[in-house]
Amino acid sequence: MKRLALTPCRYYFAIGALIALFLIQRPLANPQWSAGTALQAGVADLLILLLLAAAHWVVERLWSEGAGAVRASRAVHFALATAIITVVVFSQILFVKTGELLDFAIIEFGLRNAAALKGVASGEMDWETAQPLLFALGFVALAGINLPRPAVRRLVRLTLAMPILLLPACELAERMNGREAAASPVEAGKGLYRGVYANWKQQELAWNASARQGWTMGILSGMSFGTAFGRLEFDTYSRKAGVERIYAAPSVHVEARQTRPNVLVVVLESIRHDVIGAYRRAGSASSSVTPFIDEFARGSRVVERAYTTIPHTSKALVGLYCGTFPRFDPEITEGTAGGLSIPCLPTLLARAGYRSAHFQTASATFESRGQLLRNMGFDDFTTQESFAGENWPTLGYLGIDDRALIRPAAQWMVRQHRAGTPFFASVLTLATHHPYVSPGNPTPPETPAEAYASYLEGLRYTDRVIADLFAELDKNGVLDNTLVIITGDHGEGFAEHGQIAHNGTAYEEGMRVPLIIRSPVAPASTEPIRGLRQHIDVMPTVLEAAGLTTAGRLPGRSLLTDANGHASLITSCFYKDYCLTHLDDAGRKLIYLYSRRALEHYDLNADPHERANLFVPDAPQEAAAEEQLLSAVRLRNSYASVWE
Repeated sequence: MKRLALTPCRYYFAIGALIALFLIQRPLANPQWSAGTALQAGVADLLILLLLAAAHWVVERLWSEGAGAVRASRAVHFALATAIITVVVFSQILFVKTGELLDFAIIEFGLRNAAALKGVASGEMDWETAQPLLFALGFVALAGINLPRPAVRRLVRLTLAMPILLLPACELAERMNGREAAASPVEAGKGLYRGVYANWKQQELAWNASARQGWTMGILSGMSFGTAFGRLEFDTYSRKAGVERIYAAPSVHVEARQTRPNVLVVVLESIRHDVIGAYRRAGSASSSVTPFIDEFARGSRVVERAYTTIPHTSKALVGLYCGTFPRFDPEITEGTAGGLSIPCLPTLLARAGYRSAHFQTASATFESRGQLLRNMGFDDFTTQESFAGENWPTLGYLGIDDRALIRPAAQWMVRQHRAGTPFFASVLTLATHHPYVSPGNPTPPETPAEAYASYLEGLRYTDRVIADLFAELDKNGVLDNTLVIITGDHGEGFAEHGQIAHNGTAYEEGMRVPLIIRSPVAPASTEPIRGLRQHIDVMPTVLEAAGLTTAGRLPGRSLLTDANGHASLITSCFYKDYCLTHLDDAGRKLIYLYSRRALEHYDLNADPHERANLFVPDAPQEAAAEEQLLSAVRLRNSYASVWE
């Protein structure tokens, strides 16, 4: 008897058991999953594997005497099964690390940017990462080993079958027993990483409203049928929604003027609005980690509801400085030569005599940031490479200590101030980026709770860095005539809705950012800025403050003079066709996940943490939600047309 006999059918059996094991784990880690969802996803994936195994079996029976055909079939199926198990392992790693679902677009992005993502991957090598790989190796070994005793062989096969059998068992147990509610860490300071639901029925309504959702959430079914259905569904909505002309490249008319204000934009890496003290509810139990920014906000205007465009730094910078959405594609084509065909703030301000500079401690090579800044029209930029030979500690895998920025940024702005040259300066921090290491807090976290604590420590450190930079500028009189804007490039999730980090986080923790503005014009107002606002509003705000008359058409609205804000706006996930959100000024928020799950509809006024999904299929709410979806798709089409 051969001790090793791994046939294609056994290989597929091992993969089926592995998929079932991974899907069983998902409801335990992510509130977007129920046992029923896992069962549906598992059945869909097992059917795909069964079809592949049946195809091999048919070939072997039809050409049983043709050894060449059988060998060719086996080679094809072994190669296919190896590719499938590789995808399954990486899908599980991505899920446990970020809560996101692997698809072909993410695979393509990862392969194209493997070199740039190497640092991210190396920082994530831990037991959570190794576990899926070890399970895969173990299951394949169990499927292929032939042990001498029949009873032992049956026990091995039963071991492989157990995860598959547990899928319906877990679903049945959930229906019989319900779920216990979990506590919430971002609100209560402990435990917000598993979601809060009163009982099983409420969660089913909130996260599993459509029975069809589970069938397209499998590892294999999601990448095949889910992607195809999502693309088809979006194209159908797109044709129905149409497109509007919302942008025409701006030009500026420069009139003679004695003085023009400087402009300083401070972009806080990965900062969501609710971690800034100025945005915290009165009576909050925990103390603020941003005392300087809070003090600055008290003498400034705080934008109550501000959003990024796409939650990824390079894309968000385009939204901030170029007045419209970036391309809806994860490739940073805006950072290629000739890839930014529209005028951005540094270019437009230069026509009025402004000098511009960008300061960051991250590398200029990551995502071609240097070329992106050149495309935007910045005269100068300081990056990690500028500090070669200086003994600054490294923070994570992207750059060095933010404190390195203080001296060059202050010196550059003071120099322009003394020369009487108006300037546009951009400062981008780093310490709050994953893996959330900062001076005095150098150990990468291992759990979401540790990650959130480290994130707050990084923000505390960032607040001190900004305080020291502003003290230096204030000492030299630079801030007396400077429009200052403080914002976040995007937010950050800590599994409140299953997602970790920001690229695929559609909820408020990923999309909503702080936005604080202080104008040098006296008397300065400190009234909050109400209404829906977005990063695209920064360009018209700065151009207005600089006293420049513009021609063309911008979708943004000035934060200085527009009292109402947007009637509605959208945000989009970084990954291609992954999520699209729509918000209106009545507080309604729609999340469209391209057929991965049913629509989600929230009333942010009554439910700011997006716990209760109001969308119910075949109910009156469905018509209102789909009308809002058409509006979202129309806006997305309109922003996409800017780049066509």
